[in-house]
Amino acid sequence: MPMRHIEVPLKIRLGRLHEVIQAAMGWAGTHLRVPRR
Repeated sequence: MPMRHIEVPLKIRLGRLHEVIQAAMGWAGTHLRVPRR
């Protein structure tokens, strides 16, 4: 499994951290599973 090291400021806001992690991992912010009804 590839590993990535991401450096961010200590006082980064949670919403911004979420964006940084998504960008670093190449994630689109979508889910692979669809909930069942």
